[in-house]
Amino acid sequence: MKYILFCILATIFIFINTFNIKKKVNLSQNIVPFIGKRNANGNDIIHLKHAKVLIGILSGRGNFKRRALARKTWIRKALSHNKITNRNILFDIVFILGSPACNLRSCTSVTSAIIEEKKRFKDIIILSTPDTYKTSAMKMLEFYKYVAERLNSYSCLIKLDDDTLPNLDEIAYKLSSTILHLPGINDAIWWWGDFRFQKPEHEKSNPWYIQSNTLKHNLVYETFLPFFASGWGHVLSLKLVFYIANEFALLDNKMWMEDAALGIWFDQLAQKYQNEKQFCRIFDSNWGAMPDFKNCKDKMKVCQSQLLTMKDIVPYERSNVGPCANNLKWFETSWRNLQTCNKFCKCSAQVNNINNGYARITQNVCGNVLSEGMLHCGDSRQILSCFT
Repeated sequence: MKYILFCILATIFIFINTFNIKKKVNLSQNIVPFIGKRNANGNDIIHLKHAKVLIGILSGRGNFKRRALARKTWIRKALSHNKITNRNILFDIVFILGSPACNLRSCTSVTSAIIEEKKRFKDIIILSTPDTYKTSAMKMLEFYKYVAERLNSYSCLIKLDDDTLPNLDEIAYKLSSTILHLPGINDAIWWWGDFRFQKPEHEKSNPWYIQSNTLKHNLVYETFLPFFASGWGHVLSLKLVFYIANEFALLDNKMWMEDAALGIWFDQLAQKYQNEKQFCRIFDSNWGAMPDFKNCKDKMKVCQSQLLTMKDIVPYERSNVGPCANNLKWFETSWRNLQTCNKFCKCSAQVNNINNGYARITQNVCGNVLSEGMLHCGDSRQILSCFT
C-alpha cells in the first residue's frame, strides 16, 4: 500500500513540475527547420555527412525540473525533427543517473518518482554508481562502458550537463560539414570540445578541491591537469568510448571531476597506444559561454553567433549567484532566439557579435599552437609545446 501511495505521489509531482514549466516557458511550435544546416541563406553547397549521434545528459536523481524543462524545449525539437527524411544528423537522447546514495524515506520517494519518470519517457539510464557530486567521474566511466556494450551503433557521443542548453542545429551543421570531413578523422580516436589547462584547486573550502598529491603522476609540467574539455558540452568519437570501456580497469579513478578525469584517461590511452593509434583533440572555443550573472543588466559581453552551448542557465536545484540567476530569463531569451534564427544571440539580418550579459568561458592559452578545428594528436605533453 505504501509503495502504491509513493507511486501516485510521484506521478502527481512530475505532472505539477511539467505543468509549471509549460506555463513559464514559451513553447511555440514556430521552430526553424532542424536539418543540420545553417538557415541564413540557401547558398551552402558543402557536402554534409550523415551520422547517428547519441546525446548523454549527466543529471542528478533529484533534478526533475531540469529534465522536464529540457524535454519540453530543445529535446522535443530534436526528436520531432528526427522524422525529417533529409536529416543529416539523427539524435538519440538519454539522461544519465546513478543509484540511490541513501536509504532514507526521502530517498525512497525520489526513487519512486524516478521509476515513474523512466517508465513515462523511456529516456533514463540508471547506473550502479551512487549518485553524488563526488562520484561523477565514476558515473561517466560506467556510462561509457554501458554505451560500448549496449548502445554501440552511433558515430559519436555528445556529453552535456542538465543545466546546458545546446544549439543542436549548429552542432549538427559543424559535425556534418567540418568535423567528419577532417583529414585523418576516420582513423583517429578523437575528442571535440573547448579544451583548457587548469591547476588543481588547493583550497579545501572550494567545492572543486582536489588533493594534488593523489594526482601527481597525472599532472602536466608538474602544475597543470591534462588538457580537458569542460563537461557542459563536448563530443567523443565512439572509438574513444570503446577504448575507455576496454581499459576500464587501467584508468585512474582518483579524479572525481568527470571532465578533468576524461583528460587524464585520454592521456593514459594516448600514451599506451601511441605506436598503434592516433588519439586526437579538436579544439573549438565555440563550445562554451554562460550568463554574466553579476552584471546581468548593463555589461556588454561577446556573444558569438556560432556558439554551440550555453551553460548554467537553468536555475532549478542549484544556487547560482547574482541578481538575475534565480529566474528563467536567460533560458527563455536563448531558447526564443534558437527557435527564431538558430542563434543564442539577438536575431538580426546581419551576424550579431555582441549581446548583453554573456561571457566566454575559456581562452586558447596556447595561441597559435592550438589551431581551432584541427586534429591535435598525442597526449598533453606532446601537443602543448607552448608550455616548454
